Amino acid sequence: MNFRMFGQSKSRLIHLKPNADGIQQLRGFVYDFEVAMSLPLLEFCYYAGFGEYPQLGFGYVEIKEKEKEKEKSYGGSNKPYGNNHGEGHHRGQN
Repeated sequence: MNFRMFGQSKSRLIHLKPNADGIQQLRGFVYDFEVAMSLPLLEFCYYAGFGEYPQLGFGYVEIKEKEKEKEKSYGGSNKPYGNNHGEGHHRGQN
């Protein structure tokens, strides 16, 4: 697996509702990243979430498309396609 972070991460303190884990607050981080891994593992991470506490809603990612690759691959059409570049919301305790 290859991982590369872009720019600076942004930190937020998240206050949680009562939960089974007994956690009242978490320090979360939001950042853009690129990851390369096998398709089955990438699909698992996308649906399960990256990082700690996905059961509390953390670890969400958004897939972003690179316009140049999109034009090159599909001749400029608006067909969706997947890649390993996304906005990562890896939130976990430090």
